[in-house]
Amino acid sequence: MPRGRWSGPSPQPVSVRVFDETGRLVRTLAAGGELPTGSHRLIWNGASDSGTLAHAGIYFIRVGAGSAVQTRRVAIIR
Repeated sequence: MPRGRWSGPSPQPVSVRVFDETGRLVRTLAAGGELPTGSHRLIWNGASDSGTLAHAGIYFIRVGAGSAVQTRRVAIIR
């Protein structure tokens, strides 16, 4: 299961979304809810929003916090 950590310097709205190689949205893990200051951990169980398991391949996890956006590449190997 892909996982990651990040820290926020102040409370701010956070969005976390998973996209496949074609840019199609696979899963929304957070949709703008506010997280408090501090360290946070993310674990994606490899499932889509509909609950089906994602196929083996490359995926992109985009984390937006305030005005900052980071994208990380992850691989699902089955």
